[in-house]
Amino acid sequence: MTKRVSKALPLTLAFLLAVGGAAFGGDNAGVVISFDKSEVSGLGAGESFTINVTAAGMVQVRDVAIELKLDPVAAFNTTVASSVDASGIVFTPGANFAALAALNPVGITVDPDDASLFTGGGSDFLNKTDGDAELGTFTITMADDYDGSESSVTATFIRLGQNSADVDDFLTEALGLAVAVNPPAPAPTIASVDPAEGFASGNTVITISGANFQDGATVTVGDGDENDASGVFVDANTMTATVPNHPVAFDTEGVVADVVVTNPDGQSANAVGAFTWRPNPAPAIASVDPVEGFSGDTTEITISGANFLDGATVTVGEGDDNDASGVFVDANTMTATVGPAPEAGVADVVVTNPDGQSVVASG
Repeated sequence: MTKRVSKALPLTLAFLLAVGGAAFGGDNAGVVISFDKSEVSGLGAGESFTINVTAAGMVQVRDVAIELKLDPVAAFNTTVASSVDASGIVFTPGANFAALAALNPVGITVDPDDASLFTGGGSDFLNKTDGDAELGTFTITMADDYDGSESSVTATFIRLGQNSADVDDFLTEALGLAVAVNPPAPAPTIASVDPAEGFASGNTVITISGANFQDGATVTVGDGDENDASGVFVDANTMTATVPNHPVAFDTEGVVADVVVTNPDGQSANAVGAFTWRPNPAPAIASVDPVEGFSGDTTEITISGANFLDGATVTVGEGDDNDASGVFVDANTMTATVGPAPEAGVADVVVTNPDGQSVVASG
């Protein structure tokens, strides 16, 4: 039986399985080697995952070597499997290479000089594998004190061959095989904001389209303490938000603002200048109903028009007692209670929005 020890970089864990002989060019240079996954997320302390290693296009292979690097080593449970019941790092050969278990029942051992792990094997398998087959499965367990941070498992070396004189080595650059463990979530992106403008009084509901939004994401529009836009998560590609008011925009031609989505993990996307506050249009009165009442009584009137804002006031006539107790119904409707008048006569009805703009229905 031939044993080979892989001298790895410090803090590298290597697995050499059924290795024999030196490296020469062989018939398996064109084999395509694959992992069954490129990332695994949501792993916590003590939890495990598997990596299935497959090869396509093999020619009479019976020597197999696989070397992995764990980074950082402290994130993983590096207990070596010495029996079927052991936890930690376990390699299960593929069905075509099951003879490995008989040849090397102890499994993986440790080289204390460089903290690498390897097995001794040999090139004396009776069975050879052609075509496509599973080389084996790694079961890898995270350390008991693993904090969930990003880590990785990378294939640094794989050898396939018919015998010690007919082998092919696949190094890191050629393999490109790695599994990212708990990689950070991708940052959000914003593709569009609709509508792209609204009135200074706020309450414009916008839809933000993009990608990688997370439940619990927040939306802000513009700068300042009052820029929370009450973001509502719809799905990974959609957020809605209600834009707050903008006091300065009442007196300007418009205020341009950025729209920012921030995920719970702190990553954010900024759509520069995606929303503009426009000055509110002045209110307009189309009709007052009824148009008359008795001077000694109160009269309920309905004012129809446009651009009324919540908080608008209504006055009827002149004097200190002309407050008509205006009640906002919607942007097109106000109601008011006209109080008793000291004397009969014609009066103006005035609606004044909170931004100071007003409209007079004369007489």
